[in-house]
Amino acid sequence: MPHRALIKHRPWLLASLVAGVSYFFVADDPIGGAWLMLWKGAGVGFLALYAAFRTRGFDGLLIAGALTLGALGDVTLEISFLIGGALFALGHAVAIILYLRNRRASTSSSQILAGGSLLLLTPFIAGLIA
Repeated sequence: MPHRALIKHRPWLLASLVAGVSYFFVADDPIGGAWLMLWKGAGVGFLALYAAFRTRGFDGLLIAGALTLGALGDVTLEISFLIGGALFALGHAVAIILYLRNRRASTSSSQILAGGSLLLLTPFIAGLIA
C-alpha cells in the first residue's frame, strides 16, 4: 500500500523537483513579473501539495502548513520583505510545534551537545561571514 501511494503522488514530487531546479536558470530574468514569483514558490508549493495528499492527522496538517507558509513566503518576498519574512517566521513556528510534538523519548548527551553547538555556533559563524 505505501508503494502504491508513493506512485500515485509521485507527480507532485517530480513537479517540485522540476520547478526548484529550473527556477535556478530563470531567477535572474530582468523581466521578472508574477510568473517568476509563482515559479519561485512552486518548488516548495508542490511539496506542500504532496504532504497534504500523502499525510493524515494533525502532524500531517502541520507539515503541509509549514511548507505552504514557506512557499507563500518565497512568493511574497518579491513584493514585501516584511510580509514574506513574517510568513517564513510563521512557517518556522508551525514546524517547531511539529518538532516539539515528535520529540525523542530520551536525548543522549551527544545530541544535546550537537544541538547546543548549532544554537551557539550558527549565529557566531554568520556574524563572522557578515
